[in-house]
Amino acid sequence: MINTRNQFLFKIFSLVLGLILVACSSSSAAASVAAEAPAVSQGANAAVTAASGTGSTLVQTSSEIPAPGEYYAIGSPTLTDLYVSLTGSDQNDGRSRTKPLKTIGAAWGNIPAGELSGTGYRINLLPGSYPCEGDCINYFSDKQGTNAFPIVIQAADGPGTVTLLGGLNLFKVSYLYLLNLTLKAGKEAGAAFGNNVLHIEQGNHILLRGLTLQGPQKCLTDECNDMQEVLKVNQSQYVYLEKSDLSGTFQTGLDYFAVQYGHLLENHIHHSGGRCAYLKGGSAYFWVEANEFNDCVEAGFQAGEGSNLAFMQTPWLHYEAYDIKVVNNVLHDIHGAGLSVSGGFNILMAFNTLYKVGLEDASGRPWALVQLIHGARGCYTADEFSGEKGTQTRCQAQLDLGGWGTAAVGEDNGGEWIPNRNVYILNNLFYNPSGSTTRYVQFVVNGPVSPPAQTHNLPNPSRSDENLVIRGNVIWNKPLEGGELVGDNNGSGNLGCRDDNPTCNETQLKKENTINSIEPQLRDPTKGDFHLVSGSNLLGIPAVSLPDFTWADAPLKPVVQAGNLSNQVLRDHDRLPRLPTGPVGAYGRP
Repeated sequence: MINTRNQFLFKIFSLVLGLILVACSSSSAAASVAAEAPAVSQGANAAVTAASGTGSTLVQTSSEIPAPGEYYAIGSPTLTDLYVSLTGSDQNDGRSRTKPLKTIGAAWGNIPAGELSGTGYRINLLPGSYPCEGDCINYFSDKQGTNAFPIVIQAADGPGTVTLLGGLNLFKVSYLYLLNLTLKAGKEAGAAFGNNVLHIEQGNHILLRGLTLQGPQKCLTDECNDMQEVLKVNQSQYVYLEKSDLSGTFQTGLDYFAVQYGHLLENHIHHSGGRCAYLKGGSAYFWVEANEFNDCVEAGFQAGEGSNLAFMQTPWLHYEAYDIKVVNNVLHDIHGAGLSVSGGFNILMAFNTLYKVGLEDASGRPWALVQLIHGARGCYTADEFSGEKGTQTRCQAQLDLGGWGTAAVGEDNGGEWIPNRNVYILNNLFYNPSGSTTRYVQFVVNGPVSPPAQTHNLPNPSRSDENLVIRGNVIWNKPLEGGELVGDNNGSGNLGCRDDNPTCNETQLKKENTINSIEPQLRDPTKGDFHLVSGSNLLGIPAVSLPDFTWADAPLKPVVQAGNLSNQVLRDHDRLPRLPTGPVGAYGRP
């Protein structure tokens, strides 16, 4: 939020290269999953089409780790099928649709401990609404699949046929793929294992495709909504979220803490009392493309936020977020900032379309189109480290490794000190029509701060605008009052993008962006169609080139592996080739 006066519609475009059907004998213990490109069907909930036997049509690309914007490759693993039905029995062997197990827990128990070899396992859930298991804990843990032998839990008969009440809580799982499931949790569902719809901790190689994750829908405050996050992932790696729908929380739709490697691709994340989505706590190496974010109160998408140093993972102990690329997304009807960076390093936000963002919220808080602010850091007592003394010891160990922050325990010793460096906001379209504008400014950029004496290893001064580049954007937003370009979010009057900043200052912002000179011509944004009209005035405004990043100015202790330095964006929201000359925004053509 700001406090200053001085101061999807996604076009269905099939990329299916071919469908490989695998014929398996019904008596076979193992089934081979063939794959090409994911089925593209109705909107963000589209996912893999599951066959009703031992075979399925899944996706495949050329490598285990997908290229930017490409779907995760399941490949052709060997799998043993297990079936679960509400009318089944845990006394059955579960090896056929005619003799299914009754509970997911029983099927999970059939998967051997340790790293799988010889076969993976596919748990096929037959249609129905499944109640909570284990006193509504819904807790499944300690199963280690591999690329050749993964663990799959899927709706046997495709999207919309299976609902899991109470959500899922997953711990220490590897190569786990959740496909085409609906998870509902919270007061309206009548069941919840905790305060998340889906929680994953210490996982790796997790594919979430075609999911509907739903918290309470009628209210987005904690007075009537008991879901703090819809999807919460902690301390994990290689997490891929595709073609899924997340909604219904009083705080955050998607919250990743200390998660490295993955993507958010073609999802719909909406209706949150806080932010739609953020990646924080040393999260790194994410590609965020062709998503729709809407109806969130405090921000659309945010790179970084605030963290307890004790829980961060080495070597990502400095910035809140590293190497995050946010491209070709549509963000609309966001009360808070459409795009936000809070303690980020090498953050690209390019070719996004934003409509009705930075609006004053119900409590009267004003916001901006974009905010660049410091990330928060502290050392807060946690039971996982045996209380205050153990937490302090853990924080000090992180500092000794070169981490940024403090070992002084408690809320009073934390603060907003984590800088931003190398944030590029390029070729975005911001369109706030009359009656839906920010109150005071276009951008929030907080000024430099000096970290206090109890902190260690931080840059001093700590800046939110170090090599901040805001260029090539088309902005139609006429603030209700004031009309300054830049403000702060804390009322201090300490602003960034000052005249002495060579990459971001008022003269540069006015010269290198198109601000309030043309009102964008889009098809029908009031009804969710953000494509350009034929002959749109945006076609005459060229996009600027996207410079690559460097890793030479990354912190050296501990050394953090370099991310993807290329900032090329070769296609648009519709997966059509993008011309280097433009236009700006998520859609490259009418």
